Order: sequence, then C-alpha cells, then structure tokens
Amino acid sequence: MENQWLEALELGGDNFNWEQDSWAVAQYYPQYLDAERYNWHKHSWAVAKFCPECLEPDRYNWEKDSWAVAQYCPEHFDPDRYNWDNASDKIVKHCPEHFDPDKFNWHKYSWAIAQYYPQGFDSEKFNWQDYSWTVAKHCPELVNPHKYNWQEQSVSIALYCPEHFDPDKYDWQEYSWVIARFCRQHFDPDRYNWTKDRWAVEQYCPQYLPTPKVKPKQTRKDISLYDTIS
Repeated sequence: MENQWLEALELGGDNFNWEQDSWAVAQYYPQYLDAERYNWHKHSWAVAKFCPECLEPDRYNWEKDSWAVAQYCPEHFDPDRYNWDNASDKIVKHCPEHFDPDKFNWHKYSWAIAQYYPQGFDSEKFNWQDYSWTVAKHCPELVNPHKYNWQEQSVSIALYCPEHFDPDKYDWQEYSWVIARFCRQHFDPDRYNWTKDRWAVEQYCPQYLPTPKVKPKQTRKDISLYDTIS
C-alpha cells in the first residue's frame, strides 16, 4: 500500500485518495502534503503529530483534534481556537504553560488538575461533587474537608490520606471494611458495621473483635434453688 501511495503522490496526487488516506501523507510523505487536498476535517491530528511544520491554523480541525496540538506541537497552541470543552485535560498533562483557569473545563476535567497539575488547583472552581477522590489520591495536601464529597467518596480518604479522616463524616455503613484493612488507626467499634463487615475484622485485625459475653456459672446454691422451685 505504501508503494501505491508514493507512486500516486509522485505522479501529482490526482489518483491519491486524499479523503481516506491523508493521514499517510502526514506520517510518511509530508513533502507531498497538499494543504488544498488534505482532509483536515478527519486527519488534522496526523499533521500535528507527524509534521507540525505543515500545520495551517486556519484549516486545522480544532473542534475534533485540539488535543493533538496540546500533545504533539504546543508551539501551535491557540487559546481562542482550542477546544477547551473537550480537551482541557491535554493542556494540564502536556503543556501546562498554556493553562488558563478561566477557559479550563472544571466541571469535566477537574480530575486532571488534581492528577497532573496541582499547581493550578482552585478549590472554588474544582468539581468536588464528582472528583473529590482524585484530590485525596493525587494531592491530599489540597483536600478541603468542607467541600469534599464525604457522602459518596469518603472511602478515598481512608485509602489515600487517612490524615484527613473524619469519623463523623465517614460512610461507616458501606465502607467499614476499608478501615479494618487499610487504616486501623481509625477503627471505632461503636461505629463499625459489624453486620456487613465483621469478616474484615476477622481477617485483618481480629484483635478488635468484641469480647464474647460469658454466661455466669451456676453455683450449687442456684442449682439447689432451681431444683426446689421445680
């Protein structure tokens, strides 16, 4: 196939399938790239990845392939054309120097800030409802206990940053077993869900099992009294 591509391009490109195979020109034969014929709508990403020197901003498909500019050729970055709604994560991962907190899609990509670029963290803009766990895991020093989603993601506190543990906010009903296995320093027998998660204490910290109640022995006096009543 590559020989057929090259032959068609060497003959002027009239017989080359630009609609389907434009990406191959960008990857293998950028010297034959024809901006007028190139399928920018479908294969802009290939230009960004393989021959960024051929990238034409006015033809580039920023809506679909913005991510490739951030990942492969940030020198062509254009904040006004970039698709922040669907590719904000690529900015903080590959070219944080272009990060713009006012354009960044915090609702969808807050997790990427926590994972790749905590320097850009903004507690007020962060999507705590959906991505609290990413802060607990990747940048626990930025956990805000007043904004954290304790109802749904308290387990991540126990798993990744027990220093922020709050027994009054923790979901003991669902995740008692996590305490028994991973952060026994916060074990609380009065809050623990013994009905559902007793197995975890038996397996990981049997020293916390409640002491079984021992029935008092009957004395000879008790036995005699019982026999008399009977």
